[in-house]
Amino acid sequence: MEANDKRYITLILVHVLLGVFFYFFKSASSIYGFAIFLFGLYYVLKTGNKNNEVLFVSAYIVGSEVF
Repeated sequence: MEANDKRYITLILVHVLLGVFFYFFKSASSIYGFAIFLFGLYYVLKTGNKNNEVLFVSAYIVGSEVF
């Protein structure tokens, strides 16, 4: 397996575990959504949006609305 494949599988596993966690602790999803917004804002400002990071952050925020 290549390094990218391992990283992809790790990210999927982390998100599955997050889903299980939020299934049992529903109120934590609001904190998670707010943390995504703050971290995303910091990340975009830090990188200066050189590679359109704002698109990835906004997609992640929209995806977190499922919670």
